Amino acid sequence: MFKKNDIMDVFGYTEQALFEKLIHDKNTINYVSENPVFYVDKNFNVYPNITNTSAYWLLGNLKEDGVQNIMNKYKNNKSIAQNVSVTKPICDIVKLVGNNKSQRLFVENDYKIFILNKYCESIKESKTCT
Repeated sequence: MFKKNDIMDVFGYTEQALFEKLIHDKNTINYVSENPVFYVDKNFNVYPNITNTSAYWLLGNLKEDGVQNIMNKYKNNKSIAQNVSVTKPICDIVKLVGNNKSQRLFVENDYKIFILNKYCESIKESKTCT
C-alpha cells in the first residue's frame, strides 16, 4: 500500500536514532529549488513553502520589497533559516538542539527541518535575552 520496504520508512525513526545518525553528518542543506513554491500570507509576506511561516524563513514583502528582491533573497539563501542551513553543518545543529533520548518519530528530512526550526528559534530567543 505505501510502497515502502521498511515500516520505519512509513512511520519514521525515533529522534534518538536520527540524532545518532546525524551527529556526524558534516553536510549542509541548500533548500533553493529550480521550481520553488512560495507561500504568501494575507499581508503579502513571502516564505519558501518548505515548512512554517516563521520570521526566520521570511523572504520579504511583495508590496515593500518587490518580486526581484524576494527572488534574489531566496536564490542567495538570505532568509535566516536558509542561511543557517547552508552555513552550519547538520551535526552542529543536532548537537545544539537535538534530543538523543527522544522517542518521537520523524522521517529524516522532516527531522532536519524540525531541528533547523528549533535552532533558529533558539537564536531568536538568545537575541531577545541579551
